Amino acid sequence: MIIKDRTVEHIEQIDMRGLKFPTFAVYQSPKDYHGKCVARLFEGERPTNIVIIRRRAHEIHQIFKNETRMMFLPKLPGDPENLVGVWM
Repeated sequence: MIIKDRTVEHIEQIDMRGLKFPTFAVYQSPKDYHGKCVARLFEGERPTNIVIIRRRAHEIHQIFKNETRMMFLPKLPGDPENLVGVWM
């Protein structure tokens, strides 16, 4: 079963009250969004269907810097090549 992504424009459109450990993985040009930068909401290690899409990574970073108290962790060796990092 394929679940269609739900694209949101701003973080306040996401109800995260029921999530225990929400994080956002930021990907540059993933297969399903070629040429775009995507922040996908994860619950722990499980991806959700919630995404924020922008043209460039710095646009995604501005959302999290300005609208959350989350911290950015850059990708580590062994992470997927197109992963920019994770906001948690």
